[in-house]
Amino acid sequence: MKMKYTKMQSNGNDFLITEDISFIDRVVELADRKKGVGFDQLLLVKNSAEFELKVFNADGSEANNCINGLRCVGQLYNKDGQTISISEKKFKIIFSPEGVGVEAEKPIVTRLDEYFIVNFANNHIIKESYSLNEAELPKEYLALKKDQRFKGVKDFNLSYFQRDGDIVLIRTFENGVGETQSCGSASIATAAVISQSSNKKIINFSAIGGPSAVFIRTNSLVSVASVEEIHMNTFNE
Repeated sequence: MKMKYTKMQSNGNDFLITEDISFIDRVVELADRKKGVGFDQLLLVKNSAEFELKVFNADGSEANNCINGLRCVGQLYNKDGQTISISEKKFKIIFSPEGVGVEAEKPIVTRLDEYFIVNFANNHIIKESYSLNEAELPKEYLALKKDQRFKGVKDFNLSYFQRDGDIVLIRTFENGVGETQSCGSASIATAAVISQSSNKKIINFSAIGGPSAVFIRTNSLVSVASVEEIHMNTFNE
């Protein structure tokens, strides 16, 4: 039996996209970059009247959000102006000359010492850095997992950002994946943090995988970045 999938990426954050539910049992195997297809997340599409998406991390755990994945699926299925649901939350896809946008409600931001906690379907812990290249995200992530201050913050992603003129540099360690080339939901979470003390309507980000922008609206944020279809393929079950 042939299993069909499409591989896509947005700013280096790459995905296996499929409608075949049998992929779920093989996520860890297929995510392996040496022996499998290689990807950060598997995106399972339910292509029906209520267009839905399930997101599975490289370690097989399920995630509640994935902005870069949403923009890839939006492009693949030509969903301009339409909504896609993840875990009962709806996200609007917006095509533009600059790339594919994903609109989401403004998340809730709280501060705990030098950290910001952002509840955005999945949890984000955000910290401003003044030496981003030297940050040891894997070590910091493991330390925060054991920190009693964050015992109620489940399955979080950790992002450090650094202001560099009009650009915000960002690195993210994603739960269930590790450090990724970029993370769209982390950019939105970080934009929500920055917008608390800034009147900027556009925040430009630079991640390891490339640039993106977040547009600040009254009640929502729109993340825009480019997408690329790497290949469509099949393999025997």
